[in-house]
Amino acid sequence: MRHMHPTLHRWLTILLPPIALLTCCFVMVPRHNKMRQAAKSITEAQAGIKDYLVKLKAISDLPRDPRVASLPATKQEQTDFLRGLSALCSRTGNRLLTVNALSAPPAAPAAAVGSPVPPPVEGALPPDVLEIKSTIIFEGNFRSLRAFLATVQQSYRLVSLSDCRIGPGQDGFPILQTTLSVSRYVDVPPASAVPAA
Repeated sequence: MRHMHPTLHRWLTILLPPIALLTCCFVMVPRHNKMRQAAKSITEAQAGIKDYLVKLKAISDLPRDPRVASLPATKQEQTDFLRGLSALCSRTGNRLLTVNALSAPPAAPAAAVGSPVPPPVEGALPPDVLEIKSTIIFEGNFRSLRAFLATVQQSYRLVSLSDCRIGPGQDGFPILQTTLSVSRYVDVPPASAVPAA
């Protein structure tokens, strides 16, 4: 540097800082962007892991051998079910006459400590599940009846059809009057929390 021409030395003094700065920008900015993208990916992965752990805990808390899909037995559950059944009836072109639900049967008394456990009955419900029957009476033509039954079959709520009676409507054919009994399944509630019909 001592043997450089003063003009060249002056130009190098002027040009080297911008060149060094541009070189840093070309090298550091992409690396900085990659680090920001990596930090964002890590945050998203941590959120995904947290969501997964919540779902895993919910699955782990399920009964060991769930044989029947059920919901907690609450007044809101019964209201939602009956309103949903009524809305489904109207939406498929039928005229609702009545809808009702029987009270849940009382839970069996707990076995005394040390008493032998009775053997499971073939086809019986698990001891922590109750079956509640509901009856709906409505009128409509054959197509609306078929649409209602098809929609009940595709419903996410597990129900079983226990009785179906079809006859002429109040004004005669082609209007049909259908009496339909369905059963839904709920968890056994505490003795004081059984919903009334």
